Amino acid sequence: VVAVARGDAAGVATSLGGYALPGAALGEGVGDAATNARGASDVSPSPSSETCKIGYYYHIPKTGGGSLVRYFGHLPEVELLRYEATKYVPKENKTLWYWEHQSSEDHWEKFVVPQALKPGKKLIAHHWGRFGMLGMEKRLQRLRERAEAKGCQFMASTTFREPIERDVSDEVFHRITGTGSARYLGDEQLRFFLLNSQRENARLPPDMAAHEAVARDALDTAERILANHFDLVATIE
Repeated sequence: VVAVARGDAAGVATSLGGYALPGAALGEGVGDAATNARGASDVSPSPSSETCKIGYYYHIPKTGGGSLVRYFGHLPEVELLRYEATKYVPKENKTLWYWEHQSSEDHWEKFVVPQALKPGKKLIAHHWGRFGMLGMEKRLQRLRERAEAKGCQFMASTTFREPIERDVSDEVFHRITGTGSARYLGDEQLRFFLLNSQRENARLPPDMAAHEAVARDALDTAERILANHFDLVATIE
């Protein structure tokens, strides 16, 4: 696992899809998270930040996020805030079942943000069926600003995986569960990072890999978002 800090994520996006740009090296340009973490050695936590800690995790399918979310979900001192919308949530989970049937905007602004800003330790698990980072960038920045204004610690993170292994794992999962798989488009991690389960639009068309300028724009956008808004990026090789 290779970790990357905010401001040092340039190059990581070359591994998001793995196929968009010829010769893109997996993890190229990755630096030292421990020495580059934002303000890690310069700022002492305020008293209020000790009781207000917010983690945000953008969960790309088949990158190990499920294990991470389950781990924190079993910690009694951490409140897990799930930001997703899937058909697998049972009605017995009344809170999530209700909010996943609301709009992405309402789910975020009316539930996730207010809950996250309450005292305590929170993990926001952002997964399937909600905004991708193209839609989340400004929302994530506003949450960070509000959290820091309240003296809360805030950390945004995500995980990427070697693209061929991830795509094979995803296909095997669909075959085992019988859930079916959407048409394979390539650059799946890049697509999910920017668009979530939508996967394609006018900016990221199905044949994006055949158009170098389009692919370059998508990768540049992902690099910028990672560098500006994510404190920790892990790549599983």
